[in-house]
Amino acid sequence: MRNRTGTAGLGQLTELAIPLTGSLPFGSWDHRLSFSITPTFLFTGNPLSHEGSNHQFGLCSLVGTSGQCPSSFGHHYYVQGVGLNLQYVHHWFSANVGSSPLGFPIANVLGGVEFAPHLTRNLVLRLKGGRQMVTDSELSYAGMREPITGEKWGGVTRIQGHGTLEWGEPNWNVYAGGGFSYLEGTNVNDNTGVDVEAGGSAVVWKADNRQFLRTGLDFIYLNYRSNSYSFSWGQGGYFSPQGYYAIMLPLEWTGHYCRWTWLLRSEAGYQHYHSKASAFFPMNDGLQSLLNEYTSAQDVGGVAGNVRGRVVYQLTHKLRMGLEAGYSRAGSWSEISGMIMAHYAFDGL
Repeated sequence: MRNRTGTAGLGQLTELAIPLTGSLPFGSWDHRLSFSITPTFLFTGNPLSHEGSNHQFGLCSLVGTSGQCPSSFGHHYYVQGVGLNLQYVHHWFSANVGSSPLGFPIANVLGGVEFAPHLTRNLVLRLKGGRQMVTDSELSYAGMREPITGEKWGGVTRIQGHGTLEWGEPNWNVYAGGGFSYLEGTNVNDNTGVDVEAGGSAVVWKADNRQFLRTGLDFIYLNYRSNSYSFSWGQGGYFSPQGYYAIMLPLEWTGHYCRWTWLLRSEAGYQHYHSKASAFFPMNDGLQSLLNEYTSAQDVGGVAGNVRGRVVYQLTHKLRMGLEAGYSRAGSWSEISGMIMAHYAFDGL
């Protein structure tokens, strides 16, 4: 489960997913094949039920003199679908192919590959690329229907290439990397983005090789060509600033005792982002000239951070169960998440 803040019917989102995964090793255990089926439910509210969200949704700002769609144009509660994924792993190579949840207004084929060879004993080159969904909102994740025309829009995918160099020692590590992405969707303005990250961490305390306390420093930078964080026709409904950076201080405590295993990780730091004003209808100059309205530019700085905890108990030799919960604040949103997990290993696996 995850819940993201925002305006009801627009950026606000509650997701419930139930991933069911089977994993099978083969070929002298050097290869592993996994298949996942994930029923997924998204709840976001009705964008036509409030004056502010109504005006920002689809083509509603062009209706009459009020810029409001009548509530009779449609009523929205939730969407549901089933996601599929097939994954193959062999040492430093992995690949997957699947789909966004079938049953959503817009479904997409997804997949990717990752290579992570050791260049030396301690140095790893990690290269990955693929096509994934942008899950910031229901519009970007599932797609929605425009209430006036009935046409679908949204369902934004990110086609990305990314490379990272990682140097790891038993008690410390450093990394640096970056990537480029191309974002597209149905009746959504195309976009491009770059990301850069660097950092490192070190173990500052340990006890009997059972408990470890690690801290470090992380730097993140993002930049998108255009701002598509709105919900009018042609916009994508995803966070896409024209400059974002964050400097974070992580603290992580991991350990195991008897049948218990745990992880507690927190990050706190400073973020700043700038988003330019964008046209209500970026793909149609004629519609834009009728309204001549733009989203507001933003220049925001402040505290960012997240915290995540996980605890797992080994009930039997084959069965373990766990709980996980988290909270994050970044960009203009905050999000809480939670998970209940059960893992069963058959004989010989």
